[in-house]
Amino acid sequence: MYDKKKYFIEALKISLIQKQFLFIGFSFKDPDIRFILAELRRADINKRNHYWVTYDDPDWDDYEKNKQEIFIRDLRKNYGICPIRIAAWNELT
Repeated sequence: MYDKKKYFIEALKISLIQKQFLFIGFSFKDPDIRFILAELRRADINKRNHYWVTYDDPDWDDYEKNKQEIFIRDLRKNYGICPIRIAAWNELT
């Protein structure tokens, strides 16, 4: 992965260090982005807070709600990503 995308990865790392990001419609399931965020955390150079718009589906059962809470805590603690929780996507303009 790294050899083919090394310039993009380095540019993304620099942007994550220098700028604040607002992630919308992003799941963080991609192992590459999680690796990059973890690498910045380990190096202790990611001092910026980033934000993630997340949808809390009112139809979720308790399992889904708990899973979302754990995931949000992980993003906040391990990657410095703060959630912005919305009840419906039409809240975004």
